[in-house]
Amino acid sequence: MSYHFQLSWRLLEDAVDCVPRKLDQTFIHLSCIGTSIGMTTDIIWSAVCCLLNIYFISRLWAKKEAQMLERMINIGVGVLMYGIPVLARGDVWHFVGGALFFATCPVVMVLRLGGWGHSVMHLMLGGITYNVMRAHAAMTNVSLA
Repeated sequence: MSYHFQLSWRLLEDAVDCVPRKLDQTFIHLSCIGTSIGMTTDIIWSAVCCLLNIYFISRLWAKKEAQMLERMINIGVGVLMYGIPVLARGDVWHFVGGALFFATCPVVMVLRLGGWGHSVMHLMLGGITYNVMRAHAAMTNVSLA
């Protein structure tokens, strides 16, 4: 949140090459680890997702850190890794629903939308969250109604 607050108030001299951005994306990968563990009962898959996201985090903090394209691909792979078990269970509806919301995120970021692109991207994450919650409920046979 600190990164986004500082972005919105234009407090960062360099919005990309800064510790708050690295922390923000580190927490995205930590969320991917937690979500991937929650979306599968396969300990091997959970371990792979965990190790891969730890590698992605290390790339954020490396002396010669990941550039923008690599960082965005790494986040996409992290999200895909927790979506694959949903698809493997045959829950195509929630996988595609989440994927469509996720695919919209880079589009609105590139379009900028009069400076609102980043904010709209975060709103689109609500659709991913909804589909992840529904997929998890289906996995555990829990009613969300």
